[in-house]
Amino acid sequence: MPKSKLPQLSDVQIKVLKLGTIYRLSRSSMGWSAPDDVRVYSAATIKSLARLRLIDANFDDPRGFGPCEQMKGIQNLDGARFEHSPTVPILAVWTNTAGMEVLKSLGFTPGREEISNMLAQIEATERELRHSKAFGTLPRRSRSRPKAKKSADVVSLIERRREMAKKMRNGASK
Repeated sequence: MPKSKLPQLSDVQIKVLKLGTIYRLSRSSMGWSAPDDVRVYSAATIKSLARLRLIDANFDDPRGFGPCEQMKGIQNLDGARFEHSPTVPILAVWTNTAGMEVLKSLGFTPGREEISNMLAQIEATERELRHSKAFGTLPRRSRSRPKAKKSADVVSLIERRREMAKKMRNGASK
């Protein structure tokens, strides 16, 4: 894609596109989110990416991108339903090939590089954790918190990163 034809994207839109290369973002009453991400993205962010045709969806009704009140009666095309509420269809979006091309032209290359970076971050966090246990010091990033809370934070961070790296590895091998 020529540089002059690239859309101007915000940091949040870029993050959503990157997430969409790995996950399907699903709709809730609060907004759009990925399975392992605690952040909820606004309907306006997703709608703007849909207008730019950088994402695909499992529904064809444009009301699915709008506010929650407009979503009543919208059906998805793949028949996916929530386990806890089988009558409610799952509306999902993901990054399409045009979105991936935009990411590549912006310098983001999803795939093995991201996995390598994530594994390096996991190893660095594990080294910090081992060092803090061996020498009774706290990890450098969070010295203002009480000691007991820090180790639990670091352990949960390591677990989350391992899970993300595992999912990315599985997605890259397909």
